[in-house]
Amino acid sequence: PQGLKLIELATGVTKEEVIANTEAALDVSAV
Repeated sequence: PQGLKLIELATGVTKEEVIANTEAALDVSAV
């Protein structure tokens, strides 16, 4: 959770965007 907060503050994105980016990264890793 803290890591996500740091990412939000650093990039200025919303939680939904962070989650979307995480899901995309997981999908790429899965492939």
